[in-house]
Amino acid sequence: MCFLACWSLLDELYIFRRDNRYAKDLIRVLLDHLGLRLRVRHSEQAVNICDAKLGRYLKFGVSECGCAVVVADTEGLDPHQVIDAVAEHLRDVGLRPQLSFDKDRLVGFISLESGGGIAVVLAHPCLEAWLGELLGITPSSTCSDLINAIKQKRGEYDKSRLPSLVKAELRNRADPPKFVENFQYAGTCCGGGCVTA
Repeated sequence: MCFLACWSLLDELYIFRRDNRYAKDLIRVLLDHLGLRLRVRHSEQAVNICDAKLGRYLKFGVSECGCAVVVADTEGLDPHQVIDAVAEHLRDVGLRPQLSFDKDRLVGFISLESGGGIAVVLAHPCLEAWLGELLGITPSSTCSDLINAIKQKRGEYDKSRLPSLVKAELRNRADPPKFVENFQYAGTCCGGGCVTA
């Protein structure tokens, strides 16, 4: 699963997302929590890390905004493999990516020789890891194990409830969870305000 977001100088956010209903709402929850009041436009086109269209969408995001932010599930893959897959799509559309990765933050940054860049925020192994962090659940290597742990802690769980559950749990916390800091960091990187090793 992949969500591609592009912040523009006009305080607008473009989201190209995979065809699920909760992804767009989850991104809005994060933006609201961070106090970012951006107009959100989205595409109903399916976008996935393995989708050949991803390179074209990223190229558009960088040309429109100077930077794009990708939020992606690792779906059990090594995080470096996901960053490499994104970079490969950029090569496919004639761009020359240079990669760096902050393994502690699970954020990759891809700078482009032609200017601009892409920040990649990873949810490992899936977006439910963010809810798991809020609930104090030990990270898991598979999404199904993580969802089972969420069900044990919260009772019934359905993916469509992810945005509302994250929103409710964020309200109950004084300190920002790591995934929110990572998302914010990625946006800062997009603005050229950070250096990754």
